Amino acid sequence: MVWRISFVPNARAQSFRRVIFARRNGNAKGARSKPSRSGGRTEPSITAVINWPSCYGDRPMVNLSSLMKLPPLLKAHVLIACVLLLCDRALCQQYFPPDTFKGPVHFEDFTVKWYSAQLNALQEPSLWELSRASNAQVYRLLWLRTFHHPIAVRVSVESDGTGNLAVKIADGRGGYAPGKLIDNRILQLSKQHVRWFLDGIDALKYWELSVDDGPGGCDGAEWILEGVRNHGYRVVRRWSPTQGPIRTLGSMMLFEMAHLKVPLEEIY
Repeated sequence: MVWRISFVPNARAQSFRRVIFARRNGNAKGARSKPSRSGGRTEPSITAVINWPSCYGDRPMVNLSSLMKLPPLLKAHVLIACVLLLCDRALCQQYFPPDTFKGPVHFEDFTVKWYSAQLNALQEPSLWELSRASNAQVYRLLWLRTFHHPIAVRVSVESDGTGNLAVKIADGRGGYAPGKLIDNRILQLSKQHVRWFLDGIDALKYWELSVDDGPGGCDGAEWILEGVRNHGYRVVRRWSPTQGPIRTLGSMMLFEMAHLKVPLEEIY
């Protein structure tokens, strides 16, 4: 069985694009036939259609009720394609420097698109771009759990030593489509609270950590901690850490600063 993915204009509105998931040799009513090399015609059946505004580039908007009616195999293909399409060249922000995540080209491209799509859905700025334009000091944890809501927690240090904490949660899943923003809060941080956090950054030698410390896994969680200081930028990621600097700093931001209430079974 071969699945064909086509990108065609949406006939109902030129401002929208459409992706059609079609199965070759299907027999769906109304499917457009396509000539075969042998001169005959095959009948691909349109089994899923996703529309999204062209101004957002390759970011699909999926009708979940329609998606759930699809066969399991096709449903998996649609979900994977959505993750790949969520963030593409049309995004106005570049979240990470080139060649940040080492590995095969296709894997690095997937990783950047995945993380960028989640950050974009959480309406987060690019810290890498900020580092080049400002002398700000900012740290952000992006917590992507495969089956739970994506979360971003961002600490911004003010010139007087105080700070603020941005807490954002989307209603999707970290390993799939991020969904829409459902929680967006700003908390004020005292000088003592900021100093306590920055002391942790220094004590755990965040700025000396490597981007990766080994291969990740399939189902789990990505803990991605970015930092901006003195026009410098750093990103460190760990896959489902049970200990170590990123687990410690991430837990400080999530639970001791943002005061998020997360069941133990959902912390991984």
